Amino acid sequence: MRTLSERMQAAADAAKVSQADIARHLSVSRSTVNQWFNGRAHSLSADYGARVASFLNVNALWLSSGKGPMRPGEIPAGAAVAAYNDFTELDEQRYVKVPSYDVGLSAGNGNLAWVEHSEDDPLVFRASFFKARGRKPENAKALYVRGRSMEPELRDGDTVVIDIADTRIVDGEVYAVLVGDQLFIKFVDRLTDGIRLRSANPEFAAQDIRGDDLERFRVLGKKFWRAG
Repeated sequence: MRTLSERMQAAADAAKVSQADIARHLSVSRSTVNQWFNGRAHSLSADYGARVASFLNVNALWLSSGKGPMRPGEIPAGAAVAAYNDFTELDEQRYVKVPSYDVGLSAGNGNLAWVEHSEDDPLVFRASFFKARGRKPENAKALYVRGRSMEPELRDGDTVVIDIADTRIVDGEVYAVLVGDQLFIKFVDRLTDGIRLRSANPEFAAQDIRGDDLERFRVLGKKFWRAG
């Protein structure tokens, strides 16, 4: 949006307010506000800009110049990285928080136990990220890669996001799996009589799971994103 009038109209429409509402809130004349909307005014004073932006819940810099994101805390379209100070700044309709977990088996009953690392440090994705990949945000869980066995595919300390609803094995894809109470993030292949876990690093031998060990094997989910 190149002009002040375009940005004013977009912000007012999003906030569902009228020119009269803005004039009343700022205690200015309707004619002054109308100039911001009809293109006669090409800029706002610093005072008006800050007050209008606060009322319309948009960034003052965006309103005055068109630079940066429209909303406070919003990640600009096409941006790879953005900074934010507080997760409450993010629009929950547009952004999804994916916590990171440790995983294991509960003592005594053997049920799967997801232990969240910290509620204050999740990964944040656009909601459209999941839609484009055919994934549901509620099925996404982040895990840390430990060790060198998957280098260079995955490195020690990398983060992967898995889909816990996608547990059907497709040969050669990467899955998070449990063998007993041990977590592995590996290439998984089906064998005639079992499962093979393969590493990307040739220094690490494949692990075949057969017979009674299959009862201790569980697929947690398929990897569909990584960062490191």
